[in-house]
Amino acid sequence: MFKGLNENRMIAQARAHGKSHTPFMELIILFILMLITSQISSVALMPALFFLLYSDPQIAELMMSGTADYNVLVEKMYNLLLNTPEWMNILSLFLTLIIIFGAVIYCTKIEKRPISSMGFVKRGIFPEYLVGLVLGALMMGAVVLLSVLSGVVTYNGVADFNILVIIFYFIGYLIQGMAEETLFRGYYMVSSAKNTSLVYSLAMSSLVFAFAHF
Repeated sequence: MFKGLNENRMIAQARAHGKSHTPFMELIILFILMLITSQISSVALMPALFFLLYSDPQIAELMMSGTADYNVLVEKMYNLLLNTPEWMNILSLFLTLIIIFGAVIYCTKIEKRPISSMGFVKRGIFPEYLVGLVLGALMMGAVVLLSVLSGVVTYNGVADFNILVIIFYFIGYLIQGMAEETLFRGYYMVSSAKNTSLVYSLAMSSLVFAFAHF
């Protein structure tokens, strides 16, 4: 079984092209890539954040005042960010495109790997994506159902239903999910398997993925 895993097409392509690193160095590169892309995303989000803050009359007045109580200002900003509007959440999801671009640029330009070794292929893209979408929805649905049945989560219905917001959230989470898979699977899992085994890289990519979500 393990031998079959190591004959994975993406791994074979990655091993046949470009640079390789030690497992420890691959981890360091992953964290550097995560840091760089997250910082770029934060900078890209700053204009929207300033717009959000200045759109509140009280916060804008306090920020423009040179004699404002710092504690009052921080408290009002904190309360505003606790109730982040939907458009801000959706924008942050769309900005995870930066993670995709960062991982692709690193793999293709620095490691010199073909983009197909990251899982990006044209053949069968729609049927495979549909299967993954359905399986993912079933798994998440099962988690929610078990949570409701066990009493961990209470379902009180849908409030303020807005189909446009739901569509944008759906697209945003498609991008965000693709970003995570591109970084942790398409890049890290495949690259770390160059000098190790796919079993090791699967385990490490899963651990790092879990660590990133703590």
